[in-house]
Amino acid sequence: YSPFETALEIGCSSGPNLYLLAKKFPQVKAFGIDINKKAVKTGQKFFQKEKIFNVFLGWGKVDNLQNFQDKSIDIIFSDATLIYTGSDKINLVIKEMLRVAKRAIILCEQYSESGKSLYMDRWIHDYKFLFEDFLPREKIKATKLPPDVWAGDWGKFGYIIEVDLR
Repeated sequence: YSPFETALEIGCSSGPNLYLLAKKFPQVKAFGIDINKKAVKTGQKFFQKEKIFNVFLGWGKVDNLQNFQDKSIDIIFSDATLIYTGSDKINLVIKEMLRVAKRAIILCEQYSESGKSLYMDRWIHDYKFLFEDFLPREKIKATKLPPDVWAGDWGKFGYIIEVDLR
């Protein structure tokens, strides 16, 4: 999806993914939100100490991206965040990501083509089913993580889900 100018990680913790992104793409403005205020403050201090000025962390919830205007971020991504978002809120999260994202949504999450959300100590959502209310199914790609990359439940349910909004 490059080149791109902006990215947003929902559920960024203290920003380790954003650190890697900032190092690889120093021209990109990278934003991160997390519900854990302590993790956000730790990340903010780290980025300031490292003199990385293109990463902006803030407190926020995945179902409320009100600080971001419509179609204001090129790529939105998450890494094992939506497994903590229940079936009561996942549709709102999907709508918010679609409202804010311009080019793509990329999720590293647990996924099952069940047509519903399953709870097994964490939430496993059918992202193709959830996104197809808004987009043609061919715009949604799910790639299985190889079991040698991530074992256990992630070896079974771990996927990269790409939603192409172009």
